[in-house]
Amino acid sequence: MINPLKSGSRVSHTLAACRSLIILLGITACSLSPGDRPEVVLASVNGEEIGLSEFNSYFQKNWPLSAEDNAVPPPLDIKLKFLNQLIEEKLIIMEAKRIGIEVNEGELANRINAIRDDYSENGFAKILIDNYIDYQEWRENLRQKILVEKMTRLAISDRVAVSDEGIETYYRENPEQFTRAEEVRLRQIVLKDKEKAVNIRQRIIHGQEFQELARKYSCAPEAQKSGDLGWVSRGMLLREVEKAAFSLKPGAVSSVIESPFGFHILKLEEKRGPMILPLDQVSKRIERQIREIKTEKVYRNWINMLWERARMQINYQLL
Repeated sequence: MINPLKSGSRVSHTLAACRSLIILLGITACSLSPGDRPEVVLASVNGEEIGLSEFNSYFQKNWPLSAEDNAVPPPLDIKLKFLNQLIEEKLIIMEAKRIGIEVNEGELANRINAIRDDYSENGFAKILIDNYIDYQEWRENLRQKILVEKMTRLAISDRVAVSDEGIETYYRENPEQFTRAEEVRLRQIVLKDKEKAVNIRQRIIHGQEFQELARKYSCAPEAQKSGDLGWVSRGMLLREVEKAAFSLKPGAVSSVIESPFGFHILKLEEKRGPMILPLDQVSKRIERQIREIKTEKVYRNWINMLWERARMQINYQLL
């Protein structure tokens, strides 16, 4: 069956997204015991039923807005996206079972211990109690989430490769991503009193060392570093300060500049114009970007294949 939602409109569910699902309170009960068969069937996926109550529980636990926060019911397209995500998880679990992928007790125990490590000795149990979470149910749902992650990794790991040629091509075709903006290296002294700032500036003009006066008089955090702000680009400074900073020449000292934080005196140490960063400095970043793009594409193709060969019925009117 063809997925009713286009790939671009679905909730992203790459391997990274699978990992992000495994958080303590985000794990939801997606299975029902034999005695709790739903009265209302929302969907059937390869013969496995998804009850309306199961979907509502899944939606409520994953939707970022609670009923109190959001008086207006969520729009249909949002609910469709979450239904799509739930179906995708089920398709992945079915595929894992089909080819014999399992999560053994050791893997499960390791993940539980990793989660417990983020809490105090009694904090983990308190979280479960305060949120009315049954530990055994939580444990089995965690097993399912690990299975989704494991199956997804297996499905895409051997299909994503990044070559040196691919990195070089990406670098050549996207120079704007690797262009370093114009930057200046500044020192500053900030004082609360204008008259004192004017006096300090005169002392600098007459030869007193800027660094020494910054350490002694500046009220800014970088005073302990002799007023050194390091390299900054446009957009990182207050508008008044930025305008003065980028108009200075190396070695020059600004006039007294007023801002909401006080009175600034700037010294421009160095200036460097925009430049394209060399490939060896950005190759790792390019590799990550290409890998993410390819991973998403491979994942989408795989998921679409699972959708297309699935037997599915969905009662959309129930949403």
